[in-house]
Amino acid sequence: MPGSWAMNRIRRYVGEHEFVRHFLTLFSGSAVAQAIPIAASVVLTRLYEPADYGVLALYTSIVSAIATMAAWRYDVAIVLPRSDGEARGLVRLSSRLVTATAVVLTLVMLPLAGPIAQWLNAPALQPWLYLAGLNILILGHIQIYISWLNRRKSYAAMSGNRMLQAVGTTGTQLAAGFAGAGAPGLIGGTFVGPALGLALLARRARPEPEAAPAETAGLLRRYWRMPVLNGPTALIDAFRLNGINVLIGRIFGNALLGQFSLAWRTVQAPLTLVNGALSQIYYQRFATTERGGMRALAWWCASRSALLGVVPFAALFFLAEPAFAFVFGEQWRLAGRLAELLVPWLYLNFITSPLSTVFLVVERQGVSLAFSVVYMAVPLLTLLLAEGGIEAVVTLIAVEMAGLLVVFIGLALWVADRWDRHVPRTAAAH
Repeated sequence: MPGSWAMNRIRRYVGEHEFVRHFLTLFSGSAVAQAIPIAASVVLTRLYEPADYGVLALYTSIVSAIATMAAWRYDVAIVLPRSDGEARGLVRLSSRLVTATAVVLTLVMLPLAGPIAQWLNAPALQPWLYLAGLNILILGHIQIYISWLNRRKSYAAMSGNRMLQAVGTTGTQLAAGFAGAGAPGLIGGTFVGPALGLALLARRARPEPEAAPAETAGLLRRYWRMPVLNGPTALIDAFRLNGINVLIGRIFGNALLGQFSLAWRTVQAPLTLVNGALSQIYYQRFATTERGGMRALAWWCASRSALLGVVPFAALFFLAEPAFAFVFGEQWRLAGRLAELLVPWLYLNFITSPLSTVFLVVERQGVSLAFSVVYMAVPLLTLLLAEGGIEAVVTLIAVEMAGLLVVFIGLALWVADRWDRHVPRTAAAH
């Protein structure tokens, strides 16, 4: 039969190409994990008001910004060592740092949760800020386990974690929504889903005690660039996006922040769906690429992502406004309009997202840090200085950020080319 012959060819092709096999594994898990909240949003947007989504956006902005640096970026380095003993040492070090960060945050929030919630005009946020340390503890350990699984190429477990988190988060938000819980129901889901995901990862991803882990002091010295150079870059990126949410809430109010938040999350869905899988796999490939092949791999990565993103982002650009009004309800039409305006920025972000790991692998985090400072400052200054309504401001930001990301592609290719051309001293001596 022609159909069975074609299926056999596809199975054989997937079996012979490790990259395709791993990509499909992560893609399928990400697809389900993305589809669950998107499908549930049809109901959730009718159970919760835009202002509720605004409060959720404020809380997740605070937690996400801190979670980025919870392990001081040593969790990102778990993929890099040649020896498993060194990688296990990084797992242990990262876990200790995450725990310390969570404890410090809890102590800081005891006196500051009230003033922060008042400054953000979101009193419903205050009780959840007391629990932010617990959320950081969960999210930080999830990222540690994900990095270990990526090192071991255990992509099926990574996919299972994403799906379980989506089910737990969305299920909690739906149940709370029908109970009329308001913003606390949305925020509560961000605890339940990740907690379930962490329980799964703790069983599947705990490093095997085959060799003694490396000493902590040696790892702190060996990977000092992670907190010193990569850390500020990651923190700046987190402050950029989360700062945008905070400033929109302060300038335009929580209801318009809720509209922007739904637009951002929905437009990001195809980006996260495909690029989330690609980024994990590309990072592993970049980390094992020999000199002479880095620039070619970086260019192939960017061009492949550009082709993959054309159709979904074109559809969003032309159809988002009526689609949002139809799917989520008429009160969310503005979110659809904002989604259309964000497309140029997020399409370029889709292309460049996997390239960020190039700077880690070739140890040129300084270049990435310099770019990140500019990339953070532009949208925040635009929000503070630009005049007009939210549509005009979002349009200006989207165009500015798309232009900056074109520059980022050039920088990634430049550092990759320099790395390819550089001959280490040990190799030159031979």
